[in-house]
Amino acid sequence: MKNKMRKWILATASVVFLTANLTFAGYLGIHRSSQRSAGIELARTSKVPGGPTLEPGSYKVVLLNDSSTREVGFYRNGELIGQAPVKLVDQGKKFRETEVDANILDDHSAVITEMHLTGWTEKLIFSGSDTGSASGQ
Repeated sequence: MKNKMRKWILATASVVFLTANLTFAGYLGIHRSSQRSAGIELARTSKVPGGPTLEPGSYKVVLLNDSSTREVGFYRNGELIGQAPVKLVDQGKKFRETEVDANILDDHSAVITEMHLTGWTEKLIFSGSDTGSASGQ
């Protein structure tokens, strides 16, 4: 009888903890678009139209929903470097790898035109960029 009671208590506690964990994860908005982010690696100095100039290195790109227009923030070592307006265009499927498309200028710097971020279904198009002439990076 004690064994059955212990099993019942253990099973009940497991269900309670599982439910609490799932509820907590949903409460934090883990799957909400405002929380989406991805890492990028830039090989050269890159200008983001309407945003910062980024030096070569690793950045975290975060979709920001704090304003009336869609924007992305660029973070390096946890510090916000800058943000820029962006247009999201649904592609209907998730990107398998991250790609940063850019126009390469005469001074060997780049102007980022769009990004395809791993796991996202939308491509990011930066305002004022001409995506038809992107030479890639």
